[in-house]
Amino acid sequence: MQALRTLYETAFPPEERRPWSLQEIYIREQVLHTLLLEFNQSFAGFAFFWALPGFSFIEHMAVSADLRGRGAGSTILRYMEQRFENIVLEAEPASKSADAARRIQFYQRLGYLPFADDYLQPSYHPAFPPQPMLLLYKQRSNLPSYEKVVSSIYQHVYQASFPL
Repeated sequence: MQALRTLYETAFPPEERRPWSLQEIYIREQVLHTLLLEFNQSFAGFAFFWALPGFSFIEHMAVSADLRGRGAGSTILRYMEQRFENIVLEAEPASKSADAARRIQFYQRLGYLPFADDYLQPSYHPAFPPQPMLLLYKQRSNLPSYEKVVSSIYQHVYQASFPL
């Protein structure tokens, strides 16, 4: 569990993640699901996701730095796509950094499309404002409307009301 926590806390800045103590509670209560990736019998990455009405929401996904660009992220997403009808995920806008732009291109190469509407990630901490993010999806069946998707994410993941 320490390797998972370390990757989570190094891959995401404080304004884009909840405190680990709360993360552990959600995992223990089985409302937040964890997919672990192993490579050569060692921890290599993870996805934290929520099973929400009509879709699965990937809240966080990260791959160990030494395995990035070698198909590990694609492996995680393909695994999830085989098991869930519709997938929604958040990503930093491409304008934030070169890394963010590269991640958006990665998701789009795998068939993920951005919702047309602007999206704000509710704050994990009172000290931080909501974060502008891109909300992307990949659907195989009837995906709920944008408003229903965001409302569900806000309610279940962030305990916030939509709109902010």
